[in-house]
Amino acid sequence: MIRSDGADLGARPMPAGDLFWESPDIWLTGGDQYGNPVGGQPATVFARVWNLGTLVAAPVFVDFFFIAPSLGILPSAPKQIGVKSACVVVPPLSAVVVACPTPWIPPITGGGELHSCLLATCSAPITGDVPKVPFNPAADRHTAQHNYMVVEAGASKEMSFTLHLGNLEPRLASVELMAAASWRTHPKAPQDGFSTRPSVIGPVNAIRDSTKSNETRLWAQRAALVLERPEQAHQALRRDEVRQVVTLTAAKLGHIARSSAIVGPPSRFDTVGPSFTPLADAIELKALQQASATFSISVPESAPHPWLVVNLAQVSRGAIVGGYTVAVRTLRP
Repeated sequence: MIRSDGADLGARPMPAGDLFWESPDIWLTGGDQYGNPVGGQPATVFARVWNLGTLVAAPVFVDFFFIAPSLGILPSAPKQIGVKSACVVVPPLSAVVVACPTPWIPPITGGGELHSCLLATCSAPITGDVPKVPFNPAADRHTAQHNYMVVEAGASKEMSFTLHLGNLEPRLASVELMAAASWRTHPKAPQDGFSTRPSVIGPVNAIRDSTKSNETRLWAQRAALVLERPEQAHQALRRDEVRQVVTLTAAKLGHIARSSAIVGPPSRFDTVGPSFTPLADAIELKALQQASATFSISVPESAPHPWLVVNLAQVSRGAIVGGYTVAVRTLRP
């Protein structure tokens, strides 16, 4: 498995309100000082692959992908970095850091544009341990995602970003665009901590609903880790403050994707929490229809902490199905 957060032990589907796109197990070298990729400059992408079982996992194949800045990711959207998979042996109860065998040349973007999303998948086909819901970290532990960018901006600066989104279901669906924001002393949490604490209610309800002893154990361990590990100190913005900082300025419908939908099971465990604020009325999208949305982020005049972290989310049927995080380092005179 490749973790989606610091308490991820592989139980799926993840609780509906958890942030799964800030994987601590995907990163790159060769970027800028903040770890962002630089367009046209070769970078090496890494993934940390875990084996939480008691037997050696071998061979384990690891593949790396990138995609245009996106919220919900359609199965046909990711583009593989190179054509060769990394092949490793992962000892029991341990993790192995794997480098993508092909350097990644990030696309060159215009000034202020968000960088591409990164995904990594792992599989052990000999034992049948393979992804069942491709490119969906919330539903499949074999995939993780890193949709995260750091930018710098002065007080009162307004930035505009465009993100792709899409209906991941094979039917007409309503899609909501939401945001949460907070002031922080650091842009990212420690590897085993959290930028935003995951749900505790979700794992507890999963334990109550589960009939499988192994699944119950995983959810119980996740709940314990969520309570035990630190959440990064932050000052969350109220809903009215979020709407002053984040604005949906435009939404544009696109074409229907030429792919089949592989939809994971919906989360039974809770819904999007109160920290996320709707930015507009829901958008109706046809099955596998793509769209794009332009967001504006305005840096407030006063800043209690040096970092403004904005979480953008696509929500369907009460669950987050995709997201992107923008961490703004506020520059003061």
